[in-house]
Amino acid sequence: MCQLHLFRAFVVAALSLAVLSACAGSGTAEQATEAGTTEAGTTDTVAEVTTDTGPPPITADEKRWVQQLERLANRMEIGLEVKVITDAVKTRFIKTYSTCLRSLKRAGRPGRLEPAARLARRACMIFQRSANLMRETIAMETAGLTSEAEADRFVALSDRAFEAQGNGINAMERARIRAEEISSSLPPE
Repeated sequence: MCQLHLFRAFVVAALSLAVLSACAGSGTAEQATEAGTTEAGTTDTVAEVTTDTGPPPITADEKRWVQQLERLANRMEIGLEVKVITDAVKTRFIKTYSTCLRSLKRAGRPGRLEPAARLARRACMIFQRSANLMRETIAMETAGLTSEAEADRFVALSDRAFEAQGNGINAMERARIRAEEISSSLPPE
């Protein structure tokens, strides 16, 4: 009687394993039953039958994209070390910030890092806005501020330009963090 219960348990386990394998599309029921039994007639562990291996490893292109993002983010942070803002400093900011989108495109396709790439594109657009505002302040300053209204407008534009600069730096940092999160969740090559 005890052998009959063991035999039934074996048959139920083998059939369950075969049905699960067939549902997963990993071969026929006979192949799954053969793969799941040993010479003694007992079932092996289920880990041998499953085919889920997780995400593929991070590619060389994805690693390179993360490195390019790091370089770009470091370059965009040039405003953090400046103590005195002159027209020459603003011009340097404008040149740097105007290259952000081009540099990001040159980094290549982000692959699975696309969420970080979207954040980085948004940061580049903010940097571009800052560059445009700085360009306008330089033009106003060059032309000369002849009235209090122009001076007020100049101050307001300058404030908006530097606010956009800070927002761009923060947005680029979010992109950097997101890229690091995604790349660290992927297995290494």
